[in-house]
Amino acid sequence: MEGVERRRKRAEERPEDLDSELLGREVEVVLQSGGVLRGRVAAATRYWLKLELGGRCVYVNKSFTVFVRPA
Repeated sequence: MEGVERRRKRAEERPEDLDSELLGREVEVVLQSGGVLRGRVAAATRYWLKLELGGRCVYVNKSFTVFVRPA
């Protein structure tokens, strides 16, 4: 029973994701295809990033991203 409690405690301590660090920041999103998108992160969900690129919004599925770095 202790193992289950330890795993549960560790799961509670870990953040589910780091999207909150990116909200409102200018970033570069590198895609699997090699493309790069530069814009501001307007919103983030479990599977999607909403980027504002020069007055228009683009939705990027996270499964197609290689990495995200601050611009």
